[in-house]
Amino acid sequence: MNEQDSGGWEVADQVVVVTGGAGVIGRAICETFGRAGAAVVVADLAEGPRQAVAARIQEAGGRALGVYLDVANAASVEAMVEATEHELGPIDLLINNAGLLGAIGPIWEVDPDEWWRVWEVNVRGSMLCSRAVLRSMVARRKGRIINMSSGSVLGPSHAFSAYPVSKTAITRLTEHLALDAREYGISVFAITPGLVDTPLARQTYESAAGLKWTSQYKHVYQERQVPPELAAERCIELASGRADALSGCYIQLADDIDELVRRSDLIAAEDLYTLRIRGETATPITPRVADKGRQ
Repeated sequence: MNEQDSGGWEVADQVVVVTGGAGVIGRAICETFGRAGAAVVVADLAEGPRQAVAARIQEAGGRALGVYLDVANAASVEAMVEATEHELGPIDLLINNAGLLGAIGPIWEVDPDEWWRVWEVNVRGSMLCSRAVLRSMVARRKGRIINMSSGSVLGPSHAFSAYPVSKTAITRLTEHLALDAREYGISVFAITPGLVDTPLARQTYESAAGLKWTSQYKHVYQERQVPPELAAERCIELASGRADALSGCYIQLADDIDELVRRSDLIAAEDLYTLRIRGETATPITPRVADKGRQ
């Protein structure tokens, strides 16, 4: 698929911030947007890798800026947004891609601080970055946010809770952001990148805790591995604006965007592609009063 076929021409001149932009998935996203003509901010903790990604985009004729970012630190997030706006202009698209896995094992065995650190990066980081860019987007009544979710939100995993639970929270956060920002012309999506071979993913089967508790993921990744460029192409599709009717939705890599857009009215009416509690009702209609005869 070339850039024009994927809608790349529609994102030319957009200012795009990619958190975790120096990682495997982040790098693919940054370089894809660079080729499509966007001005790309490679936002990452690692100075050498983020500058290398920015340099590759520039050498290919694109525009890119490497900026230090600790997504869990509010001051760092604000500084990144300020630097971006000063150098490139208002942010059109934020891709919350930075993530942490960590804390593998049953809840009663994991380090609670390590477990919570996953939330600080994944959930707090996505909230802080979204909050920082939304102020300008709301004022301009224009912008998009893409949150990196995971297929792990679809069900519980044995001895592996911090990452899936944090990604579930991000998926629900996407709905809240979409609802709050809808009247201002802003769209927000949660997407899954598929099973990409990354250092983060390898922790599930190469780390000490991974070897003990989640080593089965090695075979899963070997059998179902996908290239990071697929996630990048999905981001291009959403950045083009053609799927804004799906704002708030959780979109997996295998989903056909055009088909979802055709069904967008039904999807909205029936709350499809969102997180919901299954059952007749999630909230009692009348108070539950204890049977006095059983007291």
